Amino acid sequence: LADKFTGQPAKHNVRLVKGSHIVIPKFYEAENAFLMQHADGRVIFVIPYQGQFTLIGTTEEEVKGSLDQTDISEQEIDYLINVTNQYFRQAISRSDIVHTFSGVRPLVEEAGKAMSQVSRGFKLEFEATPLPFLSVYGGKVTTYRLLAEKTLNKLARCFPKANQPWTKTAPLPGGDFDSRESLAQDITARYAWLGTELRDRWCGTYGTLVYKVLDKASELSDLGICFGHGLYQREVDYLCEQEWAQTAEDILWRRSKLGLLFGDTERELLENYMRQK
Repeated sequence: LADKFTGQPAKHNVRLVKGSHIVIPKFYEAENAFLMQHADGRVIFVIPYQGQFTLIGTTEEEVKGSLDQTDISEQEIDYLINVTNQYFRQAISRSDIVHTFSGVRPLVEEAGKAMSQVSRGFKLEFEATPLPFLSVYGGKVTTYRLLAEKTLNKLARCFPKANQPWTKTAPLPGGDFDSRESLAQDITARYAWLGTELRDRWCGTYGTLVYKVLDKASELSDLGICFGHGLYQREVDYLCEQEWAQTAEDILWRRSKLGLLFGDTERELLENYMRQK
């Protein structure tokens, strides 16, 4: 992009590195998360996931082909299984895997460094002429807020009336509560009929936005159709109207992880409803 818009060579090369994860049924009782140091110097994490599952990740594999083909590789699966089995008494195998997912990190190239040594940071390069242009190299989802703020700081010179940074102390949407426990207690006081399982999932997903989801509901039937595993029509409609969900896939995987629980019949019921909206 830098070449296309500025006519100048890019100041940094970007290295695309895939990180993959596997999800298996919960295989230990404790609620602890574990970090495991492997012989190659990398760290693998094993953490409780969505109540009934365990998440294991992540890997590092260079992406050289299309970004549309970034599924987990056989080598990555073997790697995660082998490392896990070195640390846990209960061995896991490929047959335990219920889901996998991968992401691609754009790492700023550092000459002579292995993938695991390359910084996960980002670099911003501002060009003032012929027109103001800002290039962003690197960055990752977990630091998006810092990246966004520093980006706007760089652009502030182009917008004299721009406000000062403010996001550091501002809660994310739905995050304006003291603790999950206090929020859960308040929801129970207002909606005693909701049930603890659904309440707890909504607390973790929506925070105080749960009140917008519930709106004026006064009993469980007000939530509409139950598609399965605590997914009600009221939540689906909210996600379509407020979070731009368009397909069942959006609902089950991109707005929640209920796809781990849904069977074919339940998924088809949701798909039919989404097509009619």
